Amino acid sequence: MPDVSGFNINSADGLSNDETAMLETLKTLDRHLTDMDDAGVKVKTIQGQVRAAYQAVSSETHAAGIDEWLKLHGRVMQRTQFFRDGTAMAKQLLVDAEFDANTYAAGISGEINPK
Repeated sequence: MPDVSGFNINSADGLSNDETAMLETLKTLDRHLTDMDDAGVKVKTIQGQVRAAYQAVSSETHAAGIDEWLKLHGRVMQRTQFFRDGTAMAKQLLVDAEFDANTYAAGISGEINPK
């Protein structure tokens, strides 16, 4: 049964680190960020078309509404990127901790199990 840290506590070999969930999360976040970026570009294009095609107060009001959407979109993009970067850091910390634990265990194995 895997817990949220990516470790499977009921694996046949005891405690094992499975990076699959973290890698899938990072891949999904990258795809999501790309989709969000594409949406922002499309909205900016639409805003430019609205400003170029219509010379009316209503079009400026509409364009101002798009400006507000773009600001909020930018904040969501930043926060999503921050979450993605934190997830990547957590994954790397798990990999580093596993390496350190293995190195330490190898270093003391002769003391615990002398040959």
